[in-house]
Amino acid sequence: MPSTPSPCDKSAKLRVRISPGANTDKVLGTYGDELKISLSAPPVDGKANSALIKFLARILGLKSSQITLAHGQTSRSKLINIQGLTEAELLQILAPFLTDSKEKS
Repeated sequence: MPSTPSPCDKSAKLRVRISPGANTDKVLGTYGDELKISLSAPPVDGKANSALIKFLARILGLKSSQITLAHGQTSRSKLINIQGLTEAELLQILAPFLTDSKEKS
């Protein structure tokens, strides 16, 4: 009989596009298949990456240790691994933010 998966077995991936050096940390909407996020941290010495992880942890209600940068350390486009949420749970939390930022004026 299969065991019930523990919360530690839950994982999801999230594609983000960041705009570092902005006035505030906030989700701007979507950019293609990525979640567009502005960060006040500068894009130097990994500061924007650290700020991104802390920001995502805050809006997702997770610990920073549950969020890791899988790809895109020096790029604006990044792939994030998230432990503790399924893809469905992640989409439910992010639903209010999922509008196309290209449509905004």
